[in-house]
Amino acid sequence: PAPPAPGAGGGAAGGGAGAAPAGPAAGADAPYRELAAALIGQLARDADDPHATAVRAGRDWGRALAGPIALARQARPPRGPVPAAPGQPAAPVARREPVDGLFQVLAGLGFSPRVAERPATDEVTLHLHTCPFLDLAVANPDVVCGVHQGVVDGALGVLGAPATDLDLAPFAVPGACVVRFRTRRARTAEGDDPAGTEHADAEPGAGGTAR
Repeated sequence: PAPPAPGAGGGAAGGGAGAAPAGPAAGADAPYRELAAALIGQLARDADDPHATAVRAGRDWGRALAGPIALARQARPPRGPVPAAPGQPAAPVARREPVDGLFQVLAGLGFSPRVAERPATDEVTLHLHTCPFLDLAVANPDVVCGVHQGVVDGALGVLGAPATDLDLAPFAVPGACVVRFRTRRARTAEGDDPAGTEHADAEPGAGGTAR
């Protein structure tokens, strides 16, 4: 089904119902937005599978955005485990730190991400409270939301924790889109975990349900 207009209620792809997230400031980067609108429209009309093509394009974009973050982290000296709550093991960086990097990517694009649920270290639900391409997403949700899904997938892969069971549900809760995924540790050709010697200092957005 088509997504609701900005600020309106209604059904959402992937389940749930709610108002759309906030959009960008009026007139922001107008020439680039016009170019994006033209390319999105062309893809929606001419691609055999616009959503799948958009996801692939988003993966490439996510890899490019997360690449510098991954390189910077590889240059850091290893750190010891973060103390955990009594009786709870410290979480490896391959399950925690990549989500920090994903937050950097999504925040840099203007999504205002928040952790809504994290029942396990490798299970994450994010709420995206703003959308830098809201008007374009309303017009072509398969393409625009597909690109955004691909960005999440590509970024997590580069950051060392490829996503499984990845789903992006547009406008699924009031004022936000919802991203759900699991992560798994990437392995090198030798079978080791390239990020396994480090542990994250903090969990982004920890502290409960997003508002």
